Amino acid sequence: MPCWYVMCFNAHLIKTIKQYLSITKKGAGKMNRSAVNRLGWFFSIVSLALVANIASASVITNIHEFSVSPVFTDNFSDGNPPPSAPDLVGGGAASYFAPAGFPSGAESGGKLQLDSSLGGPYVNAIGDSRKSQFATLSLNLLSLGVTDISGKFDLVAPPARGDAYGLYMLGFGPSASLELDFMVWHGFDDALSIFLVLQDFVSHTITPIAQAPVDFGFAEIALEFDVTNGIIGSYTYLDNNGVPASAATVLGSIGDIPGISVVETGFFAGEAVGGATVPEPMSIALFGIGIVALSMFSRRRIS
Repeated sequence: MPCWYVMCFNAHLIKTIKQYLSITKKGAGKMNRSAVNRLGWFFSIVSLALVANIASASVITNIHEFSVSPVFTDNFSDGNPPPSAPDLVGGGAASYFAPAGFPSGAESGGKLQLDSSLGGPYVNAIGDSRKSQFATLSLNLLSLGVTDISGKFDLVAPPARGDAYGLYMLGFGPSASLELDFMVWHGFDDALSIFLVLQDFVSHTITPIAQAPVDFGFAEIALEFDVTNGIIGSYTYLDNNGVPASAATVLGSIGDIPGISVVETGFFAGEAVGGATVPEPMSIALFGIGIVALSMFSRRRIS
C-alpha cells in the first residue's frame, strides 16, 4: 500500500475515532452517527481509490532497437516515431501500422518511448479488454527470408497486474488468426516474468508456451524470435550500453503452424483495463469493513 494512503488513513482514522467515542449532548458513552458514517464511507473510498490506482497504472519503457534480420533495422535515431520507419536494407520504403500513434518527441537519442496509457483499445483472444500502444511493421515476412526478429528494451517492472511490454508475431490464413507474444509480464498472481504465450483468435484460446522469472538486476533486455526452424523465443540481459551481460537463454518454442499465408511482427506496451485487474487483499478488506460498517449502523438507531 502506498505510504501516502497510510498517512492519510491514519490521520483521518484518529480524528474519526475521537468523534466516535465522544460524549454527545444526549448522554455519555453514546456513539455519534456522523462519525460512524464517516468512518464507514472512509474505509470504502480509500479501498476504491487503491483499486483504481492499481488498475490504471501504465507501462512506460523504451525500446532501443527493433530488428527483422536481414531486411530491416530501426535504431530510433531519426526523431520520427511510428508510423514512420527507416528504409529496408538495400532500399525500399517501410512503414509501421500504429493506429494509436506516438506523440512528437517520443523518439529521440536512439530510443522510442512506449507508454501504454497512450494506446488504443484492444481485445485479446478470450475477450478481455486491454489498452495497447503498438507498432506493426507493414511487411509479410514469409516472402523475405527472415531469420530472426529482436527488440532491445529498458528492463523495467510492469507496474500493475496484466501489464506487459515486448514483441509479437501475427499469423493469418484462410482459417487462422494467431498472435505469439514474447514479453515482460506482470501476472495476475503478482509474479513478474518473461512470458511466451500463443493467442488463437479463431478458437478463442490463450496457450502459455513458457515462462521464467525476470532478473531486474540488469539495465536492458533483448527479446528474440529465431524463425529459421519453427519459432524459438530467447532472451539476453544487457548492460547500460546495450552490451550482452548474460548468455542468451532459450525460453520456449513452437513448431511451424500450417495454413498461415501472412506473417507480421512488431512491438508493444499494454495494460489491463476494466475489471481485469484483481484488487489486492488489503483493498478487499478495507472495502468489506466499510460496507459492514455502513450496513450495521444504518439499521441501528444511533444518537
